[in-house]
Amino acid sequence: MEQILEIRDGCTTPAQLLKSKAFAQYLDIYKKQFIKELKNRENTDLKDDVLHKIDYINSIDASTYITIIEGDTPFSGDELKAHRDSVKFIDGAFHHYRTKSYTRLVRLHNEILEEGTDAEMIKDSVTLKADKLSELILETRRILLIRAGLGDGVRRTKGLECHPNVAVGEISGHFVNLPGEYSSLSKVAMTTTADMRTGVYYETHANKREFPFYALEHNPFKNDKFKAEDYVAIPFEVGAWNILCYIHKSRGCVEM
Repeated sequence: MEQILEIRDGCTTPAQLLKSKAFAQYLDIYKKQFIKELKNRENTDLKDDVLHKIDYINSIDASTYITIIEGDTPFSGDELKAHRDSVKFIDGAFHHYRTKSYTRLVRLHNEILEEGTDAEMIKDSVTLKADKLSELILETRRILLIRAGLGDGVRRTKGLECHPNVAVGEISGHFVNLPGEYSSLSKVAMTTTADMRTGVYYETHANKREFPFYALEHNPFKNDKFKAEDYVAIPFEVGAWNILCYIHKSRGCVEM
């Protein structure tokens, strides 16, 4: 099961995006997935070619694309060829991001409690941040393609969008008044608003659970290995009760 990409960076330019922690994390996620699929073909007649591709992919990192976007153009010769190969690879990552990844864009907004900021303003700002991120990703892709000499027709790719699957507003869990024995849960951020986008599934499957539910042998938050950053708190109103549900940030749980 692939990782969830959590974006907290506030980028406004293509260079900032390529230098961000989120881009480096996503590039790593995509490289691992790509290499995993290549290794399934290691026993074929193309084994040497597969091993060469794996070595090439391992050599790619964020600096590869920073060099392209900040370098002096036009590129030529071997440099242009190398940049084209790199951009073709990241364009595959772009389409993977749009169709197969799961991304959470997070905005921490403790000011909703500290300053009494209007909740609707917070919701609007979360949605606006998601819109701007989508526009920035598309613009960064366009610039990379053009700089590598692969930009023919890229301006006509209207209709593309790459919004995160969910953009959320969160507050620190320390604002939640929990009993002492639950103090470890105060480190889990609580979601207060969410802008969710329904994904487009290109590979459909039966509408059933893939794995059964099962009881854990221990309560996760009482475990010494409990990692607050691996969970998200979501409030529910059930009748007269206000309930906080702590959900693990794995795709099967969060997507549900």
